[in-house]
This record gives sequence, structure tokens and C-alpha cells, in this order.
Amino acid sequence: LTGLYVEPDIGADAPNVGRRILDGALHRAVGAKEAEVRRRVEVDNDQAKGILRACQDESYEVLLMGASRLGALGERGGTIPSKVSRGTREPTRIHVRATIPRRNRVWLWMEFQLQRWVPQLQRQERTDLVERIQSNSQWNFDFLLLMALSTLIAALGLLDNSAAVIIGAMLVAPLMTPLLGLGLAISQGNPKLARMTLKTVCLGFLVAFGLAVLLGLILGGFHESTTEMDARDWPEMLDLGVAIVAGLAAAYASGRPGLLAALPGVAIAAALLPPIATSGLALSIRNYDLAIGAALLFAVNVVGIILASAIALWAVGVRHAKKRTTTAQLIGGTLTIGAIVGMLALTLAPPRLAPPPTLVAAVEETLHEELRLRNIRLKKESSGMVVQIDLGGTRAPDAKMRAELSEIAHQHLGKSADVRLTYRYEVLIR
Repeated sequence: LTGLYVEPDIGADAPNVGRRILDGALHRAVGAKEAEVRRRVEVDNDQAKGILRACQDESYEVLLMGASRLGALGERGGTIPSKVSRGTREPTRIHVRATIPRRNRVWLWMEFQLQRWVPQLQRQERTDLVERIQSNSQWNFDFLLLMALSTLIAALGLLDNSAAVIIGAMLVAPLMTPLLGLGLAISQGNPKLARMTLKTVCLGFLVAFGLAVLLGLILGGFHESTTEMDARDWPEMLDLGVAIVAGLAAAYASGRPGLLAALPGVAIAAALLPPIATSGLALSIRNYDLAIGAALLFAVNVVGIILASAIALWAVGVRHAKKRTTTAQLIGGTLTIGAIVGMLALTLAPPRLAPPPTLVAAVEETLHEELRLRNIRLKKESSGMVVQIDLGGTRAPDAKMRAELSEIAHQHLGKSADVRLTYRYEVLIR
């Protein structure tokens, strides 16, 4: 019986260091004494070469390779034994590896269940997916032009309160593809693709935001936010949920040629560009609260889409062949932490301009049975705080009602607050 240890070439002391390590390993494994087991130390930076050299020098009946640490013999415990197998036909080889940790076994079980129930992308489909996302995620003139045009369309639609125009801007905007590319880079462990898509997303945001600010400054008659802009004033948990579902749908449809027709609908659901345009337009009129809220809405959408797309692509078979790089781990971990923090913030922290619950209750108590409260919004304008009260019903509020509502708003928000009252005629048909 010969105990063999391959020591890296660390200098003149390498044989003595290897001998000491080998003595300790044999003593812990079999309690072997000096006379019972021969010792042999090979100095080589390539463990497989050291083992092969020992096998070629002497004739052995059995070669037993093992390690106490998982992965010490190479990726998935098999790289070095496979090299030895290719280098020699003799002797009989036995490979012993450490037990897979429990968490790894759970992970492998999850992969097996996914492969069993979720249709996996074939090699050609994976190649087409990576090529399509990579080519459409590069920062070039085509991407810049589409971002500029879609931003102009979205900004004009927001100013005109036209939902149809805003939807058109969502279809033109190319931002969804680089976000899917970031998800692909995380699931694949591809640092080059991660850097490229991250650059495209950041530059695309800056171009859209800058154009929206510029357009708001050019239009001299634009002094206050519109209804469509106010609708994007702050992210909510529902927005994060929509972003996650949209990311799952987009990633799954991207890998299936027969489902590519669903991507325009996913782009509309994700609504990436309108929050950027809203933030830029709001900044141009110095409505900082709306600008910050819309930018946060865009950030929430981005985080949800990237995480969901990474999960969806991993589920359909786009996985890393080797251990994920530090870049991919850093991006994935940052997004995961961002999603958790975002969910907690959206759940526990109210919007910066949320109306006080006491104000809402007081307004509802004041209204007679022919009126109902549709919405209350707070806005910060150059003149100060503005309270927008939207009512609906079969009879418009009279002068007495308007005075009472104004007094209630002043009691809760101060005398400097301006009150705007809107009324919409509504009929309840039973």
C-alpha cells in the first residue's frame, strides 16, 4: 500500500511539507504507521500529472483517489479523475468524493423537478436567445434613436393626458431587452454581458431623463403636472408585483419563438418609460416630490423585471456551467437585497405626499349621501401645497359644501394650503 500526495511546487521545502501533510492524512484515515504504508510525495502544480507520473513509475493494481473537501478534485469532484483516466488505462481506478452538503442536495432536487415539469430550452434555442438578447442590448445608434423617440412620444402623451399615446411609447421603447440581458447574465454567470447590459440600461435612463427635462423646459406653457403624471407619483406593492410577473412572462416568451408575439403586451404591462418621462417633466417644473416618486417607480420596475427574468431563465434551463463569477454574484445579490428593502419600504412607508387619514375621514363625513369621495391628492407646486379633492355623485357640491371642505383642508394642512375641487357627474343604476 502506497500513500501518494501531490504537493504544489512551493520551493525546496515542498517534499518535506507534502510528507508531513501525507503523514497526518494517513494517520487520520487509517491510523497507519510508518512500516505499514509506503509514502510518496510528488511535487507538481498539476495534481493529475503528479498522479500519472506515480502510476507510470510503478505498477499498481488499484488507484484510490479521494478528498475530504467537496470540490478538491475539481469541478463537481470529477475533473482530476477524468484527466487521470485519459492518461492511463491501468490500474483500476476508484474515485471517492465527499458527501454533497444538504443545501446542495436540495438545490439539485429543485433543478431536477424543474427539468421534469418545466419545458427546458434546447441548445439551439438557448443559442438563439443569447444571440438575440446580446445583439439587441448593445448601446448603439439604433438604441439611442429608439430611446429618444419613445421618450418624446411618452412625454407628449403625459402632457396631453393621452393613455393611447403613452402606450405607443411603451411599445417603441427598447429598454426591456437589456433588462432581460441582465437577468440572463445573472442566471448564466456572464460578467461581460452583465457589464454591457448594465451600461445600456444606465445610458438609456440618462438619455430619456435628460430629454424629458429638456422638453419640459422648452414648453413654456407647462407649469403643473397632469393627471397621467400624477398617476405615477409613487411606487406601490402592486407595481412591484406587476414588474415581477412581467419579467417572468418576458423571459419565458423570449426563449420560445412561438411566443415572441407576447412581448409587446409585456412591454405595456411593465411600463418602463412613462415613469422616466414623468420624473424628467416633474423636475423641469421643480416638482421634486413627483420627480423622486416617479424615479423610484422606475427603479422598482427595473429590480422586479431583472430578478424575475433571471429566475425564469434559470427555470427553463439557462444555467451557468461553472461557478458564477464575482460580478454576477454581486449584481444578483444587490438586486435581491434591493427587492427585499423595496418590499419592506413599500409596505411600511407611505408615499411622501400621502393625504393624512384624518383628512380623508373628515372629508368623507362632511359629504352628503349624493356625493362620494373619489380621490384626494397632495401636490407641491411653486406656490405651495395644493390639495386636490375629486368628488363624484348626482349633485354638484354647493357653496356651503365647498367652504366646509376648504376649512377641513386648512385645519389638517395649514392655512397656506390651496384647495382644488373637481366634480364628476355619476349615476348609480341598480
